[in-house]
Amino acid sequence: MSLTVTEVVTGEVFRDLEATGHEGINRVQWDLRGNVPEEATGGGFGGPQAPVAGPGLYRVTLRVGGEEFTEMVTVVEDGWNGKRS
Repeated sequence: MSLTVTEVVTGEVFRDLEATGHEGINRVQWDLRGNVPEEATGGGFGGPQAPVAGPGLYRVTLRVGGEEFTEMVTVVEDGWNGKRS
């Protein structure tokens, strides 16, 4: 079982997620981060950091048991980033 998040505008895979594949209901959480670039180095205490998804449209595709299910997800700008009017 796999879950792929693709940027609709560019068609590029933004994140690959693996699921447990256990029978029944399963949950996968996307933290709005992309895949860590292969050439990434450094990043401080936790190692290299993955990019954060910017506002836009993303295609989420679940592949399980030879079937594919797709939904669109809109990521909106963070309105709680500490700015006050």
